[in-house]
Amino acid sequence: MGWKQSIIAFANRGLGLFGAQLVNARDAKQLAILKEHIDLYQEPRFQVGNATFTSFAHRFNCGWPDHAWCTERTVELAIADRWLDMVRPADVTEVGAVTPYYWPRRVEDVVDPTDPHPQVNRRKSIFDISLVGRSVISISTFEHIGIGDYGLPKSDNLAASALQKLFAESSAFLFTFANRYNAALDEYVMTRADFPSDVELRLLARNPSGIGWVERPAEMKYVQPYSSGRGGSVVILSRGTGLFSGTEHKV
Repeated sequence: MGWKQSIIAFANRGLGLFGAQLVNARDAKQLAILKEHIDLYQEPRFQVGNATFTSFAHRFNCGWPDHAWCTERTVELAIADRWLDMVRPADVTEVGAVTPYYWPRRVEDVVDPTDPHPQVNRRKSIFDISLVGRSVISISTFEHIGIGDYGLPKSDNLAASALQKLFAESSAFLFTFANRYNAALDEYVMTRADFPSDVELRLLARNPSGIGWVERPAEMKYVQPYSSGRGGSVVILSRGTGLFSGTEHKV
């Protein structure tokens, strides 16, 4: 401890009796910043429809509690957590291995043709499996379909075809992806040309400050850039649980 710190520490022994404290100039500046942005150090919340969520925190690819750098996982997984509580575990199929990295064995049927995680039990494409009667969850996966990622086939129509299969076969689903990563997928989803009437589409975008998320109309003009490995906006598609209506129910 330096001599300045020693003097401050000595003075604070007496000042503490009166609820006061000395700090050096650098610490005072940091305290002022902290007080100005104290909300950044609380559990951040966000709303989708009539449902309120607490942002998900995890050491793996989330970034929270550094809210200015949090990834879209903080909102995707908060929503996924509640959705998984609303569906029968035995009926769940995950397309794209994400939950094993956060909730090992919470989902038993995980389909992914390339991910090396040992809890992937079916190393197949979505086109090679049946989703009939299944409750399907897919987090930040469909944007990789059709653009050649992970050595998979490249075609502008593949992501839309995968979604059409999901619509046709799955009885309930939660599907999320970050915008401006797969242009063909963005275009297909935002135009909603052949969406079934029971598919709910919502859009979350970062606040202009970059801190926190807010729901925006699901229109292309509200889609935000994808940069520095982080999504600026997230599409959420769902069916079957009423997750965002305030009248959610188990399926």
